[in-house]
Amino acid sequence: MRLQFPENLDGQFLMGSPAEEISDRLLAQGAKPKNVSGLSFLAFDPLKIVAVRDANGQEIGALLGTPIDRHQGLIDDEYTIDAPLTPDVDAFVETYIYSLTGSFIFVLATGEAQRVYLDACGSLSLVYDPVRRCVASTSTLLLHGDELEARFDSALYDHLRVERDGWFTAGLTAHSGIKRLLPNFYLDLSDFTTARHWPMRPIEPASDPIDACRVLLDTTRITTRHLVAGASASVALTAGNETRMILAACKDFARNLCFVTVDADTTSSDIDIVHSSSIAKKFHLNHELIQIAMADEAAADEWRSRSGYCFGGPHIYTHPTVAALKSRRFFVGGLGGEIGRAFLWRPGDTPSTKLDAEGITARLGMPISDKVVDAVRDWLDNTQGFDALTTLDLAYLELRMGCWGFASAYGDYSPIDIHPLISRSSFTAMMSLPADWRIMHERTNKMIVETVRLGWPEILEFPINRYGDHRDRFSRLRRVVAQPHLAIKRLRKRFG
Repeated sequence: MRLQFPENLDGQFLMGSPAEEISDRLLAQGAKPKNVSGLSFLAFDPLKIVAVRDANGQEIGALLGTPIDRHQGLIDDEYTIDAPLTPDVDAFVETYIYSLTGSFIFVLATGEAQRVYLDACGSLSLVYDPVRRCVASTSTLLLHGDELEARFDSALYDHLRVERDGWFTAGLTAHSGIKRLLPNFYLDLSDFTTARHWPMRPIEPASDPIDACRVLLDTTRITTRHLVAGASASVALTAGNETRMILAACKDFARNLCFVTVDADTTSSDIDIVHSSSIAKKFHLNHELIQIAMADEAAADEWRSRSGYCFGGPHIYTHPTVAALKSRRFFVGGLGGEIGRAFLWRPGDTPSTKLDAEGITARLGMPISDKVVDAVRDWLDNTQGFDALTTLDLAYLELRMGCWGFASAYGDYSPIDIHPLISRSSFTAMMSLPADWRIMHERTNKMIVETVRLGWPEILEFPINRYGDHRDRFSRLRRVVAQPHLAIKRLRKRFG
């Protein structure tokens, strides 16, 4: 594979003082220098970087991306927190930054602390070079000259089968010496070490599971309402769990939205088309099918480069499909809801199940590698005090979603992807639910069904992830025949 620097860096950034060669290259490609709260950025439009102040008017840092305040909506300009900064920085950030939704990075910059925090799922991902002491959207912004090839770990890239459908986990990237920041860990800019900041104690079980579902529904509704204001968003609609929850949250304003479904001419897209079209017809929703579009080799190479060579699979070639949605600012998707679906749990798992790095790597469906297992072991050391089920939830959130889910966040930047199920309050609600609410039965679970029932019970008439007739007998078999390696991966995740 031929490695190359990206031609298009829309929405990307670099923070710190890079080597002169890196700075010159980025400026020549259109980067705009910006200084916020004493922080130096090279940023590419349309990425927003806004100053954050506390109630005393003190500048305490910067927000990058698309943060959303539940009362004020989209934060496009300077953001003021209605409380003074307190000596307990961790509690302050948890209270006032993690009340935000959307997709963002927060950089705290005060005399006492300089730290980088991701949103609740790391949906606007970042990598860092602890030697150069620079932070960037992807590793390709941190490299110059022959470093792109020289620091590329081709052996690990091939071993993990990144080209087919692989990815890097536990802070690893495709380039040696460059690390990915994981969700729920902050990067300390004084020494470029990381530390867990959430959760710091076991999550309290929900006293009433329905109340937890109400939190999930309410947060999703508020976030989505802000995103679609002014008809500036397309909303995904499939046969699946998460888009059904988002639809339920949108009941009061659903007829003002534009729902979209991808026609990929596959077994899985067929059921999406059947249910989305039927739902749209019955409830008089604006709905459009968009055809899959394929990249040529040059466009595929550019996409790999914009993603830092950290993510593979069909999206390398299908990413031009989103071009049909560029007339709108945002695409509203359903990532994040998987946290409530006990994704890495196996039959027979209990809070006291013994976990180790090799076992977690297997549950992630990754080929065993010393580098991966060592990185997962380091991560596991930061989960002391949590039971096995919570640890597995954190593994999915941090090692899977924060890496596989969003390593490609900068591959496409128009429209901007926002996932309203991602928020601290929603994840806490999901993880507080009893185990029997989260375990999957017939491709859905009680959390999904009850949340939809609270918001829009009539749409449960349409089965989730099933046709509801004889076609269900054959759809899974057709998928296995078409992609047998995925079936093998699923078995490995489930049974080791």
